[in-house]
Amino acid sequence: MIHCLPMKPYRSTNCRALLGCACLVCLLGGAQDSFGAPTNAPAIAVATNDVPSGEAVFPKSEFDERAGKDPFFPYRVLVPVIKKPTDPIPSDAGRFLVLNGVLGTANRPLATINSRPFEAGEEGEVPTAAGKLKIRCLEIRKDLVIIEIMNSGERKELRLRGK
Repeated sequence: MIHCLPMKPYRSTNCRALLGCACLVCLLGGAQDSFGAPTNAPAIAVATNDVPSGEAVFPKSEFDERAGKDPFFPYRVLVPVIKKPTDPIPSDAGRFLVLNGVLGTANRPLATINSRPFEAGEEGEVPTAAGKLKIRCLEIRKDLVIIEIMNSGERKELRLRGK
């Protein structure tokens, strides 16, 4: 059997300090009227450059990201991102194209060029040793495919290897 003792009330000195601060704030808050400035004193007119109250004008932001300063994080230095220009694809990139096979039916043939299937009239990018090359498959025959290289407009015939 477990014996439980009743809990004793916890007295904290912080409660007394908190109560004392609350009383002091109440006293000072009520004493503000008697010790503060007179409430019926005339207001002093101050000349400002404000627009009349009927029109609202919002200030224009003066943030210039090219200057390298961020108004919210002034000590952070912004470094501009410079994109590396892509290397132009050489004009003889068509020599990297290989016809892997001709598949499909007689009504709907498919040509596999550099391991990517194409239908007649389809455009797409193929990976080559010179980079990605965008081509359009114009015509598919039994062992021959006619393509157009989109960058140069050059037409090329691709034949199956060994034929």
